[in-house]
Amino acid sequence: FAIPRAPLVVETAADGRQVTPVQFRVVAYEAQSGATVVLDTLRQFVAPSGAAAKENISGWLELPLTAGTWQVAVRLSQHGDTVGAFGLQRGLIVPEATLAISDILTGVANSPTRWPGDGVGFPLNTLGVWPKGGTVELYYQVHGLPDGTPYRTTLEVRPMSGRTDRMVRLVSTERATGPLTPIRRSLALDKLPAGRHWLTVTVEEGGRTVSVRRAIVVIEP
Repeated sequence: FAIPRAPLVVETAADGRQVTPVQFRVVAYEAQSGATVVLDTLRQFVAPSGAAAKENISGWLELPLTAGTWQVAVRLSQHGDTVGAFGLQRGLIVPEATLAISDILTGVANSPTRWPGDGVGFPLNTLGVWPKGGTVELYYQVHGLPDGTPYRTTLEVRPMSGRTDRMVRLVSTERATGPLTPIRRSLALDKLPAGRHWLTVTVEEGGRTVSVRRAIVVIEP
């Protein structure tokens, strides 16, 4: 997540530091089973010296979910704020032990917000915006293939306008490293115009095909 710092209420701690408290409530619901998972957490963000009001507060949350199709709602608020901010993700699929792809994490080199789940630290781009000619860092997982199984990956980026003359498409053959195969890639954006694009990853193995996509935004530097 990324939150603009400017409109947030800042408090002064006992030691004089400037602290921004934000309350997060995450509710996940799986319709078929009726399962509900709830996370309530208060995060205290300490502003570094020289922080600008136009900067963003960023971080990440984890929610363990079982297999199924989930709807995940997130609400952020501060003391006395009865409205806050709200986000909703529908159709989030957590697969069984069969061929599947996780959601795609998108990042940018040197980001201060790093997701530690890959054991190295993935540099998240919480705003989802890249400069024209820049590079998108990617992380995703391929599930359900035994160690050593060959599979084909197609990575495609195309403008949401549907123009195919500005499309980027990469195809590669890889081998699974176990039931969960982590993948990191870097994708150069030098051939893409400014605007909104769909990034799609497709995996094919033994007649089975699975895909996942997410939006990326390219802007003029």
